[in-house]
Amino acid sequence: MHARFGELLAHSAAVGMTHWDRIGEARPELPGPTPQFFFAPDRIRKRRSDWGAAELDARATRYDAEALAMTLAAQLAETWFDLADLELRRRLLEDQLQTNETFLELVQLRFQTGLASALDVYQQRQAVSEVQRQIPLVESTARVLRNDLAVLLGLPPQAGLELGSYD
Repeated sequence: MHARFGELLAHSAAVGMTHWDRIGEARPELPGPTPQFFFAPDRIRKRRSDWGAAELDARATRYDAEALAMTLAAQLAETWFDLADLELRRRLLEDQLQTNETFLELVQLRFQTGLASALDVYQQRQAVSEVQRQIPLVESTARVLRNDLAVLLGLPPQAGLELGSYD
């Protein structure tokens, strides 16, 4: 930072315990302001002195509430997007299942006419089975996310949320 911004820096703070005994020493290799030691308990004492205990507590509570609101909003958004992703994945799996089942019928017809082997039929049955196995997993995960979303919105789990279209 010092090398990049030099004299444009308005303030330089040294945070933490590393080399605390050397803070404030002139460091000619650093352009710009001399780093000032920052120690959170000292800062809190200064703010308490400047603002008074009640104002400090009120501001801290307000900042905590704002942080909680941002966290809740982020969790809501993340859960909704995860749910939308699962809905699209479920649709894709259903389309893939339909395609695989159609292809299985074709492979079975080819097998009956001697144009495909039993292995071909078996492999296509496996493909159908694999997609069928995935659909309930996606649906159960979506139910869990709907419950999570309901709780984040202050509703009871299994509130039957209708979320509209994901398109």
